[in-house]
Amino acid sequence: MSGEQVVQTYSKIARSNIKRLFNEAGQLKAIHELDDDIAACIASIEVRTEITKAKRGKPQSARVFQISRIKLWDKLAALQGLGRIHALFRDKVEVNATLTLEGLVLGAMERGKQLEAPQPATPPTIEGKAEEPESLTVKD
Repeated sequence: MSGEQVVQTYSKIARSNIKRLFNEAGQLKAIHELDDDIAACIASIEVRTEITKAKRGKPQSARVFQISRIKLWDKLAALQGLGRIHALFRDKVEVNATLTLEGLVLGAMERGKQLEAPQPATPPTIEGKAEEPESLTVKD
């Protein structure tokens, strides 16, 4: 299956309309009456036949019912698939950048300067005269 065929199939599913499965009287169309586009949207068909019992003494009251269950492919999944194909959604971030060795080294050096610890502040100085301590004499 080519990429174009995938897009066409997704488009059929995304645009499917359940009304196209029924005739003007509201009855389910026979499978051979469905057009190819709506037929491609069918995931599965289940047909079950049930026969009701006749009421006592009334054999004509027995009935045959045919119950059909049709499951279509997921429209939301088809729309999401089309969105990814046409890049409407971003699953990843694309980065276009040109890096040089010189730029990387200079950037690392600049970041290194910012990370250096600040120089300790110089201790405060006291202005004025220092006084001589008084001499102590020790007597025995």
